[in-house]
Amino acid sequence: MGHMQEARVSGYICRLCSEVSRVVILLYSDVGLKLCLVAKINNFLNINIKPNDQLPKTVCLNCVRQVESTHRFIKKILQNKQILKHGREHSLRRAQMDSIAPDGGQPSTSEAGTSGTVSSLPASVPLPAEGTSEESESDFDLEDLISHRF
Repeated sequence: MGHMQEARVSGYICRLCSEVSRVVILLYSDVGLKLCLVAKINNFLNINIKPNDQLPKTVCLNCVRQVESTHRFIKKILQNKQILKHGREHSLRRAQMDSIAPDGGQPSTSEAGTSGTVSSLPASVPLPAEGTSEESESDFDLEDLISHRF
């Protein structure tokens, strides 16, 4: 872990990992704001960063990459949750429609031991094509965003 004395002499201390680095992103700089780092850290890492707290407002490039990766991963999980939920609801509706007998009689079952309900997801659920999600907007090259070194 980095130390404050060392940070004063050789670089900046990272708010997340406490390592000392000469190349950091200031959380409230144009780059930090463009990447929405404070919001991502506050929302996904259970850390509460405020402009007036007394802790460092810098994050090293490795931690920025980790925050961005975590953000993309959580977005993907939430998108897939919706896809799976939609697929399950579609399967349940289809199963209910298929189980209604045309003569108004009792629902039929397609498998022995079932009672006309669906307890599992369909064998396949369509996933969005690569590059069609919002992920591309959060892809970035840190080196391109950093116009100068501290």
